[in-house]
Amino acid sequence: MKIFCLATYLLLITNSFAADGIVLVLEAPLLASPSLDAQVKQTLRRGDKVYLHDQHFNESSWESTSDASQRVAIIDDVYNEEFYQTLSKDGLPAFIQAKYVKVIFKDNRESSDPVARFKTDPTDYRLEEPLPEGFPLSEREKKKASALFTMATHTKSSYEFSKQLIDESFDTAYGLDLIYMTKVSYDLFDRFYFGTKFGFENNDVELGFLGGDTVKQSLGRYSAAPYISFDIYKTEKSRISAHASIAVSYHRAYLTYKASNEQVEERAFSAWGITPELGASWQWVDIIPKVDLVLGASLIAQPSVELTPATSPVANFWNDEDDVLRIKSGLRANFALGIQSRY
Repeated sequence: MKIFCLATYLLLITNSFAADGIVLVLEAPLLASPSLDAQVKQTLRRGDKVYLHDQHFNESSWESTSDASQRVAIIDDVYNEEFYQTLSKDGLPAFIQAKYVKVIFKDNRESSDPVARFKTDPTDYRLEEPLPEGFPLSEREKKKASALFTMATHTKSSYEFSKQLIDESFDTAYGLDLIYMTKVSYDLFDRFYFGTKFGFENNDVELGFLGGDTVKQSLGRYSAAPYISFDIYKTEKSRISAHASIAVSYHRAYLTYKASNEQVEERAFSAWGITPELGASWQWVDIIPKVDLVLGASLIAQPSVELTPATSPVANFWNDEDDVLRIKSGLRANFALGIQSRY
């Protein structure tokens, strides 16, 4: 009884699939529905036999005559693609693109349907070996350039004035960072970049002394640094990158002392130093083609630096014995906003 049921089932399956076909391309996907957007259920290779449902053929299609009617395929309205219905290996309906299949009619119609249907197989991803010298397996010369406006906590400085300090006011440090990076040659995943960063920042300090004297300080820092960036998270529309740099910094300061008797003197101080920085940034990719929006935050490790004057003091309100401006060590928070170009 079981043998009879199995034979009956196979007979019904055979009758419901009215024609055979041969796959013409290297790989032909069997899709869950007649659409190029459907899930791929299985892949057939060139030369595999595929069964085609009888809905694609009318009665005259079985006849071995030259004037028999041709196939009627299912049309994907979105991509205007023709499909045949078949079965996948799980026994459920599946669909294959008609252009990838040669129908076996067993008559002279086969001569009008060439086997070499494509000049270039659209599914053949293989490369002939040996590969030509310099073949671009990956893009080696990817580059990025950024312009970022920065806002950081102020730099703390001190000068040993002889008068008693009664008031001090620090402004936020504002600046600009310019970054140029190139993808390292051994990175196949477009994550690791190395380059150079140039930066400038400035913040103002106002000091008030007993007796009415005031000092205005303008503290600036020019820096150049090797710059390393690594994308720790990336999607098509966003990236999160970690970055680090150790900058050679030129510190300069202008101090303007205004005495209560209206006597004024301005002096310049300067020094060189090393400034490490560690941070991360979020990038909104392609706000316009090849341009990203960048939001970043970092910590600047400010070492102690002594700035020496360019000239000797004229007035007597400077400290002749300890005539230096000291920048105190500490961590400073830095925030950045700007754009990044990829090319």
